[in-house]
Amino acid sequence: MGWRGSFPASLDRWTNTFTGNFFLVRYPRDLRLRDLDHNNYVFIGSPGSNPWVTLLQDKLNFRETEGVVGNSAKVFVNKNALPGEQAQYEGLRWTGTMGEDYATISLLPNATHDGSVLVLQRTARKTSGLKP
Repeated sequence: MGWRGSFPASLDRWTNTFTGNFFLVRYPRDLRLRDLDHNNYVFIGSPGSNPWVTLLQDKLNFRETEGVVGNSAKVFVNKNALPGEQAQYEGLRWTGTMGEDYATISLLPNATHDGSVLVLQRTARKTSGLKP
C-alpha cells in the first residue's frame, strides 16, 4: 500500500480503513522499550530517523548505511547477497535528482516471539510525495 501527500495526513486516512481494530500511532520519542513486548508493531524509517530500528539492524539482511549524514547517498548493504543480487543498492544523493530509489520491507518476530515487527525503510530523504 502506498500513500501520497504528507505522511501524517495519509496515515490518518490509512488507519481509518481498519475500523474496529485497535491501532495506535506513536512518535519514536514517545515509545518505551517495555511497550514493544507482546505486541505487533510497525517501524517506519531508518536508524537516522527512527532510533528503534537500530535494535533490529543485526536481524535485517539489508542494512542501511550513510557516509556523512545529509551529505552522501544512503545505501542498503546486502549482507547475504544471492546470485544475481547486488552487494549494495545506492539511493539518490539529493531529493529532486533523477535516478533509482530503493525500499525494504522486513517482517521479524518481536522480542518476546509472540508478535511481529514490520520495518519499512527507503533510501530517499523525503517522506512526502511517496507514490505507490
